[in-house]
Amino acid sequence: MKATDLRSGNLIKFKGVDEIQVVSCLNYRTDEIGTFDRPLGKSSLYESIPMTEEWLLKLGFEAKQENGFDFVLNISAAKLYARANSGAWFFQFNETYLGQLFTGVHHIQNFCASLGKELEVKL
Repeated sequence: MKATDLRSGNLIKFKGVDEIQVVSCLNYRTDEIGTFDRPLGKSSLYESIPMTEEWLLKLGFEAKQENGFDFVLNISAAKLYARANSGAWFFQFNETYLGQLFTGVHHIQNFCASLGKELEVKL
């Protein structure tokens, strides 16, 4: 994961530690990430939070069978669908199949933010 993959407010982990960190500052030029608990440091010190059923629910998805998917997130007049298959997560946005586009929590946060929806994470 690189600093350019993130934005302020993304949830990530310090490598080897299960403690969730919130990105507070980024330096794209030097590829450094800072969080509210840690000063700026190389992006190689951090890792993405893997996508799980638990995290989908924390991000506001509803466990609901619809369109062949197991989870649904309403985004204004649109819907983001998710389902697991053989350990991988697959996504669809309205009628557009996205495949395995999102592997980490920050990917979903960034996608929804690009649509004007900031996700409220239920920790």
